[in-house]
Formats: sequence, structure tokens, C-alpha cells
Amino acid sequence: MVHAAEVTDYAALEAMRDGDLPVVVVGRRVTAGQLLLELEARDIPVALSTRSAMEYRRHGVWASIRETAYFFWEELQARLIPNLRRPSYPVMEGGPTESLVASGKVAVLPRIRSIVEGALLLDDGRKVRAAAVILATGYHPGLGLLPDSLDMDEYGIPSSQDFQISAMPGVHLLGFDNVYDHRSRYLRGIRADAGRLADLLVVKRGGVGPK
Repeated sequence: MVHAAEVTDYAALEAMRDGDLPVVVVGRRVTAGQLLLELEARDIPVALSTRSAMEYRRHGVWASIRETAYFFWEELQARLIPNLRRPSYPVMEGGPTESLVASGKVAVLPRIRSIVEGALLLDDGRKVRAAAVILATGYHPGLGLLPDSLDMDEYGIPSSQDFQISAMPGVHLLGFDNVYDHRSRYLRGIRADAGRLADLLVVKRGGVGPK
């Protein structure tokens, strides 16, 4: 069993091949979908384990219009409600991943209750043998350079104020989930947060803040 964060090179998936036994991916969002496609591209049997219904990002003209409208609304909301923190979990891409599941080529299994004698014990009582299990169940923040004793917030990052770690003055965070708002872990959020942090540092050092 490995976490998706440990799969730093998709070529390493080849080592998980074990005849007809599937590699079971646990999760239902973007990373799980990427792993499905990479395993399928290598002709490695794959199955998906999830504890709730599948959702996919929609494609097509109307989906594109809706997505454009969403980002306009998101920007407006961010301006009206600063520091809006909430779960931000992007759904799995549609298209090829949705087709693999809909066709039955990728079986969708219920939640794994435990692993018994090398077999996966599922919530429905079945036992399924697998070549490997990959957990695509969420991001692991890279905090290896920080002390283990730091207090963490509800999103699994060190408690902070204005990007600065509360217990470590002078150490600031960027790119972590909800460090400022629900967009902070995305590129669009990092870009905005970098500007905010730069303005705060200028003021802190006696300069002139944003006008």
C-alpha cells in the first residue's frame, strides 16, 4: 500500500503489475483519475475503491460556459468575503476516465474495510485480491523541514496568521490548503497570496503598503 504522493514517476507503476490482479486506487478525485489513466495506458488492470458516488468534471460548450462563469463568481466572492476558508476538492476529470468507469473496464469497489491475509475486505463483505493499493485520498503537505511539535489547523497545516506560522515568527507559508482562503493551494490562489504576502512584508519593514 502506498500513497499517491509517493508515486513521483509514473514509470514506477510497472513494478506494481501482477498478472490479472488489479491495482486498486482508493479515491475519486483528480489524482485518482490521473492514476486510472496511467495504469490503463500501461495495460495494468485497475479498479477504483470509493466510499461515495462518483462525480466528474463536465466537458463541452455548456460546461465551458459554466466553468467560466464560476471563476468570475469565485473572484467576486473572494473580494466580497476575504479569508473565506472551506474544503476545496476538485472532482475527477470526465472524458476518458468517465468512459473507463462507465464501460466497466475499471470496476468501482466499495470502501476497503481492512486487509486480511493479503486480500481486501470490502464493506459489502467481499474479499478481493489486489496487486497493490494506491491511496489517492488527499494531499500531503510537505512539512519535513518544520518541527513536529507545531500546532496544526483543521486543514493539516501549521497554525498561522497573515501567512506567518504562529510559533515561528519570520517563517511564512504559501501554496498550502486554506492558508488564506479556499483557493490558496491552486496556482490562481498562490499568485494572489504571493501579492498579499509581499504587501504585508513591505508594510512590516516600514515601507508603503498597497494603495
